[in-house]
Amino acid sequence: MKTSKIPGLGSFGLFIDDLRYEDITSELWNEIATLYLDNLVIIIRNCDFTLPQFEELTLKWGDGTSTFLFNITKKYGFADVFEFANNMSKLNLTDEEKQWFRAVDKIKATDIDKEKAAAVRVTSRRDSNGDFTGMFPDGDLLWHANESGNFLFAPSVSFYGYADVIGSSTGFLTTADWYEEQTESFR
Repeated sequence: MKTSKIPGLGSFGLFIDDLRYEDITSELWNEIATLYLDNLVIIIRNCDFTLPQFEELTLKWGDGTSTFLFNITKKYGFADVFEFANNMSKLNLTDEEKQWFRAVDKIKATDIDKEKAAAVRVTSRRDSNGDFTGMFPDGDLLWHANESGNFLFAPSVSFYGYADVIGSSTGFLTTADWYEEQTESFR
């Protein structure tokens, strides 16, 4: 495993190169978690993880849930997302909730792995019927903030580059360096 700073992210951002799944021990994954906390953005390149292995690893850092799932789980009085999922057919979901689940079912990465379909595709591709197959069906995902303005935010986002990533890009705006430069009274 090699590490190097990501250019253009100030004091944050780290590349991790040449990470092999078979080499990852609990200690190494905890070390990577510490690097993640210190650098805010980590990009793991040239790795051999499958999607199920990637999900297994990321879930070791915490529950992989969205704000919507967190809120709906609590609304119906369940302890966690798994308990909610096991009882979902018995619930009287609102039309909005049903629509959300139908949309998520369309974009789950079941074509990558039928057993572990928690990941969703980020693509503008459509199927032969013209239905979207991923998030952002209208094309390029431009400037956005994940769950901005929400007090119950997801503390991190993880991406798994599976296909067609050559020529694509993801940018990150970090304001921590700027914030640290401000006076205490301004902060």
